[in-house]
Amino acid sequence: PDTGEQLSAAAVQAFLRERLANFKVPKEVRFLEALPREATGKIFKRKLRDPYWTGRGPGGA
Repeated sequence: PDTGEQLSAAAVQAFLRERLANFKVPKEVRFLEALPREATGKIFKRKLRDPYWTGRGPGGA
């Protein structure tokens, strides 16, 4: 969100619900200060996915 703006997970989900099929709307929304990045500056997607896969299906430990 822009500086000084308030944004809630419910507001994001409501916005997406109007534009996406219900099964595509995320069940959980988290706000981060910054995205994890690799040394090359690319977004480290695995670090974003790991908490959701822990103890579950493919690759879950």
